[in-house]
Amino acid sequence: MSRIRLVPMLLILLVSLAVFFAGWQVYKRYNLVDPVKTDLQSVSGVQNVDVLVGNPTVIRVKLGPVQDLQTTYDSIAEAVTGSVNAGSTIVIVDNKNKALQQEYENLFPSIMQGVSHGDYKQMITDVEKEATIDGFKSKITMDHHNIYLQLEQGTHYLYDVWNYNPTTTTLQQAQQAQGGATS
Repeated sequence: MSRIRLVPMLLILLVSLAVFFAGWQVYKRYNLVDPVKTDLQSVSGVQNVDVLVGNPTVIRVKLGPVQDLQTTYDSIAEAVTGSVNAGSTIVIVDNKNKALQQEYENLFPSIMQGVSHGDYKQMITDVEKEATIDGFKSKITMDHHNIYLQLEQGTHYLYDVWNYNPTTTTLQQAQQAQGGATS
């Protein structure tokens, strides 16, 4: 009968775990993080990229001043989709100050009212007019999935991207008009 020695088995277990952990770190660094950073740093307006691997993977993108947030965000999303799993989250980091944050909070109800009523053209007009009156440069654009807001004041800028579903909003409005319930 042979005996299993405890010390050599624990040593083998620890060395194996260390090798597996080191292999995972190398894989993560060279096959996931570095390619995403390289792809994203080639996008115009991107200043810095941090990739936090997890479930979901969080990609923090520091943007400088950009002409069109929608185009920049689409380029970022395309680069991320090609490199990372579909459940990843993109976080846009901007250069806002207190005044921009306050203006954003003031404009937010107008944006949500426009989305809830489905009156997107009026929402864009109202938001841009109100921001201009308050002394801010603004731009709001949309596509089939997102609303993009850019606010600027001097060297500071605030960017925000909201995901929305126009089909659901229209369906909810139709059901409410007919007295139906929504889920």
